[in-house]
Amino acid sequence: MNRTSGRLFASAAVIAALTLATAASAQTPPAAPQPWFGVRLPPPLSDIRKATVPMNMASIPPYRRCPKDSAQSGEHILKDVNTIVGFSLASCLSNFP
Repeated sequence: MNRTSGRLFASAAVIAALTLATAASAQTPPAAPQPWFGVRLPPPLSDIRKATVPMNMASIPPYRRCPKDSAQSGEHILKDVNTIVGFSLASCLSNFP
C-alpha cells in the first residue's frame, strides 16, 4: 500500500465513522404503540422495586424433622434416585453395543 492509497483509506474510514455517529444521534424516538385490530395494549410494567405480595402476610411453615423410616427421609429418597439413575444407565448401555 503506497502513501496515497493509505491516506485515502484513512480518510474514508474517518468519513464513515462520522457518518455513522451522525446517523445514530439523529434517530428519532419510536412512536407510541397503537392498538392492532382492536386488541388492547397490555398495561405498563409495574415497579420492580415494590413487592407484588404483601410481605406482612407471608409466613413460613414451621420446620418439622421427618422420621428416619419415613418415605420423605433423605435415605429413602436417595435410594429412589439411585434406582432412577440405574434405569437411565441401563437404557443408555443397551442402546450402544
